[in-house]
Order: sequence, then structure tokens, then C-alpha cells
Amino acid sequence: MIEVMQEHHEDLEVVDMSDVQPSYGGRGGSLGGRGRGGRGVGRGGRRRGTGDYESATKAKFIAETTKAMTAQVKKKMAKLLNKRALQNEDLYKNLNKEISEMVSKMSKTEIAKIEKDNADLIKELGNCPLTKKNVMQALNSSDCMCIGISIQPAEAAIADPSRLVIGDIFPTYVTADNFLKIASLKAKRHASGGFDKMKTALQGAIPDNEKITGIMPLYLFEQHWKIVQKKLQPIFGFMCSLDTLGYIKEQLYTIPFLVLLKAFDKANSDPSEVNQRMLELVTQTCMAVVESNPEFRNELIEQFIKFCRQPPGVSSRTQDVVKSIPVFTA
Repeated sequence: MIEVMQEHHEDLEVVDMSDVQPSYGGRGGSLGGRGRGGRGVGRGGRRRGTGDYESATKAKFIAETTKAMTAQVKKKMAKLLNKRALQNEDLYKNLNKEISEMVSKMSKTEIAKIEKDNADLIKELGNCPLTKKNVMQALNSSDCMCIGISIQPAEAAIADPSRLVIGDIFPTYVTADNFLKIASLKAKRHASGGFDKMKTALQGAIPDNEKITGIMPLYLFEQHWKIVQKKLQPIFGFMCSLDTLGYIKEQLYTIPFLVLLKAFDKANSDPSEVNQRMLELVTQTCMAVVESNPEFRNELIEQFIKFCRQPPGVSSRTQDVVKSIPVFTA
């Protein structure tokens, strides 16, 4: 943006007054008529003065324009978030109600069978460091288990979720509700610091690993996934906008695949058993996202075909069609 403003600003005609020779009654336009060198020095001084003025004017123009445009963008983002909040508030109330009804309908026999069938997985993931609950205990309390990640919140991610930076992924498994509650409180306390300081502000939400500043709910088994599908919205909304009501559907089709890319990188650089297992869990979750959203799946297949075999006269590889090629390929 600044480069564009500089380019336009440089197009403005600047009148160079350096060759205008003042005459104060002296010979040859010199001051008092003494010395061509004096005139040269004077001219050079005026040239330097003109250059300094031009540079100062340009810098001021850029600073004022940037400030005005930044304020305009912030105002637009705030308006966008307010609109989302109004749309999502009632939706979230219904989601919590649906989860409670879903769990209450599960019989003791069904719960016992789920626990028996997934005993090894439950033991492997262990207990949440915040609530001390395992997967089944979280499920019974209308909650779900997530994997810990490190994120760099960015204001640009409000409009484009692919701009969210996933810094790392950790083999620490936490329940969704408590993490979201703690992280939301930390974000409110440091709201004046803006997005730039939010990564530091969110650290410490998990006592055992201060690097964890975000979470992603996982597909573990079918009953767990049914709860995850309803918990994803406020979690992804928070990670992109620092507001649980800031959810849009595009986040669901983006964030899991950003985490998958990080899991791939980590497993490739260090193919340890732990990293391979994290990759497996994240891959299963991404597959569940695609399989449980037929509309998204069909759109993805169509986009992939057009991307590989671009129709004549049709642009199918531009950013308005595919916002992030790494996410798309993931």
C-alpha cells in the first residue's frame, strides 16, 4: 500500500527552483557580485533544501494517508464483526442446547460401549491439564477434546482465515470450554494492545505449556465428532477475530487444513512416533470436515478439476477463486 502511495506521489510534478538566479543588484546574479563559486554554493544549498522539503512532504503524506486508511479498515472490520455477532448469538444458544440434548439422550449402555471401544485412545490422550477430565468425562459434560496449537492472531484473518498463522502443534490435549473461557478473558484484558500483542497475552492459558495459544477440536469417534461439529464455531471464530461470535463458515474450511500443513511439516522434519500420531489425528479431522459437508466436498472437487484443467477463457487460479493454494492442496 505504501509503495503504491509513493508511486502516485512521485508522479506529482515538483518544480525545481535551483536554476532561478536571484538578482539583488550584484553582477551575474550573485549576492554582492562576488564569486561564481558563491553562486554555485547558494544554488546547491537551495537544491538540497528543495530535496529535504520534498522528502518531508512525501513522508508526511504517506504517514497521514496510512493512518487514515488504517482507521478506515479498523472501522470496516468492527462493522463486519458486529454483523457476525448478531447472526451468531442465537445460533450459539441453539448449539449449546442441541449438545445438552444429544448427551442426555445417550444411555448408560451406549456410553459404556463407547468407552470400551475407545479405551486405548482415551488412555493415550490422557486428561486435560485444565479440567483433569479424559475424553469420556468431557463428552459426558457436553465438551470435547482438542489438540493444542500455537497461533499468531492477525487482524487480516477476520476477513480471510487463511491469513491466520499456525506457529506449532503440540501433543497436549485439552477440553474446549475451559480453554475458550480462559483465552477469552485474557483477550479482553489485553484488548487495548491490539492483535500484535495478543500472542503474548494468550500465553499461559495452559499451565503445562505456555506456548499453546489456540486449540483445534479433533475427530476421535463418531459420538465425539457430533459434539465437535457444534463446538468448532466459537473456537474458530475466536482464533480468527478474538471474538467467539466472529465465526464464518470459511473458517471451518480453512483452519483445520492450516493445522494439517503444520502437522505435515513437523512430521517431515522429525518423523517421531508422537509427530506421526498428531498428523494422523489432524488428518482424520480434516477428512471428517470434508465428508460431513457434502456441499463443501462437491465444491472442492469442482475447484480442483478446474484448477488442474483451467477452461479456456476462464480464470480458475486467481486469489478470488483460490485464496490460498497451500490450504487448497492440503
